[in-house]
Amino acid sequence: VEKGLITEEQVKEALQIQRDTRTDTESKLLGDILIEKGYVTNDDIILAIQDQMSIEKVVLSDRKIPDSVLKVFNDVTFLKQNQCMPFEIENGLLKIAMTNPLQTQALDYIKLQTGLKVESYITTVNDINAALDKYFGSAQMQDLVEQFDDSDFVTDVSEEVDDTNEDAP
Repeated sequence: VEKGLITEEQVKEALQIQRDTRTDTESKLLGDILIEKGYVTNDDIILAIQDQMSIEKVVLSDRKIPDSVLKVFNDVTFLKQNQCMPFEIENGLLKIAMTNPLQTQALDYIKLQTGLKVESYITTVNDINAALDKYFGSAQMQDLVEQFDDSDFVTDVSEEVDDTNEDAP
């Protein structure tokens, strides 16, 4: 509102939508509602968060993420669900690009899993998705891999081999 991007009425409308669509476990972010309504762009939201919270913006497509960083935390399901991506380690600090850098639970989880301090940076949804696809394969392929259960495959193949051996002379 202060920057003249949206009106008070648009904010009130978005807040009402947020209240109306809230469930016990989930609530839409105000920024997402404003984007869906076409009142602002994703970049507008990023700039507002960047200004208000003094959170630095990062553009992952401008960077080469080292393999050493990708190996530190590579839980693709978590990264996709939380729209985040590790991109650098500096002096024991893991830098994480996020679409919502205020997700303290996600940051705490990464910190717990890696044993490193973490720092959040803001980026766009498209930038996160492009980086996940580039470094971990396409989202659709990853979904297929996650659905594939190795133990069932091994069991099925073993049973077929046993059946074949019974038919052998």
